[in-house]
Amino acid sequence: MRLFLLLFFSVVTVVLFSCSAEIRTFDWIDAKDSTKVSNNVMVLCLLRDLEYRNVIEQQLEVSLKALNYNAVQSLNILSPTDKLSKDDFSLLLKSKNINTVIGIKYEGSIIQKTNENRNNLYTFYRRFYRHFFKKAYIEKTQITIFQATLFNVETGKDVWVATIKIKDFGNATDLAKIIADEIIKKLKFRKLIN
Repeated sequence: MRLFLLLFFSVVTVVLFSCSAEIRTFDWIDAKDSTKVSNNVMVLCLLRDLEYRNVIEQQLEVSLKALNYNAVQSLNILSPTDKLSKDDFSLLLKSKNINTVIGIKYEGSIIQKTNENRNNLYTFYRRFYRHFFKKAYIEKTQITIFQATLFNVETGKDVWVATIKIKDFGNATDLAKIIADEIIKKLKFRKLIN
């Protein structure tokens, strides 16, 4: 029984710690603009996949509301199929009293292959000779890239931009949590939110 429990907890530990996503974020802030996230903020995620769009917008909205911001998902006030003119878009934002927009868009994915060679002492010693029968494996990982931008609605300019690179996320909910947490963390670091 002890052996079974030990084996069970070992497997669970390996599964839990080997499936975590790796996140890298790089950001820029306009030092000339003092705009911060206003109390009325819209979360606008530009993704064709409505499931992912809804989950990401909803997670960031919840995270902002937890910080006492009046956040709203774009899907609650904009149709994903309507194409508004610049004037109509501005009127919509003004009618909803929205002063800042946090935009998120998908920038693409990169498939990364890593060759892991397993050398023995002899192949290490003779490394400059070509060996045909190496023990090795190829690991494939996917890096998904998103851009997050804070816009000042009055000027229409971006105040803050971040690139978020996520390696091997689980599902839409995991992805949304990662993106929301990274955006909130960076906005706090840059003192753009309280």
